[in-house]
Amino acid sequence: MLAFGLTPDKRRTTLNSNGGVIMKKLSALIVGAAILGGLAIAPTTVSAANTGYNQIQGSLSAFNVDLKVVAATPAKKAVQTYTAQGKVSKVLPANTRWKVLGEQLVGKNDVRYDLGGNFWVKANTVVPTLTPAFLYQNFKTGVFVTGANGSVLTDEIGGTKTLRILKAGSHWKYFQKVYHNHALWYNLGGNQWTTSFSAFE
Repeated sequence: MLAFGLTPDKRRTTLNSNGGVIMKKLSALIVGAAILGGLAIAPTTVSAANTGYNQIQGSLSAFNVDLKVVAATPAKKAVQTYTAQGKVSKVLPANTRWKVLGEQLVGKNDVRYDLGGNFWVKANTVVPTLTPAFLYQNFKTGVFVTGANGSVLTDEIGGTKTLRILKAGSHWKYFQKVYHNHALWYNLGGNQWTTSFSAFE
């Protein structure tokens, strides 16, 4: 336990021998939820902002998966934390890793990670790492590659307004990566976002 009640990550990666089966089931869950939520071909104007709190621990227990999310601060830059009420709080040292207990979309493209002890951090100031790693395409080169059926481009994290469909197998430079609601969201510039759910194909 480090200062001000936050829990540092103790790195541990667990691989499951049934990874392929779990990935397919989780893919169906995420894609199904996306379609039901409006992340489909037909354009809509529904906003995803101010969605509910998403607890991480136990959220994939139905698939026998112990999901863990860790937020890493930049190598040479400290990161500000906030209280649940949005007040400025303590500062996280540069080049440190912190266990994320939950997350919430509090405004358009504004996801906050819950670090425990009433300390929250803006998702765009840290880099998320997920385990088990085999469940997620974690593009580390700064380039997002669409799946076999392409990828939906929307104007916000968790959004339902389709801007266009990115061509299957195409490569796109991304500028930010955010974990929200069992998916990694990639910012391709401005208010243009696509999600990792297509990587399950």
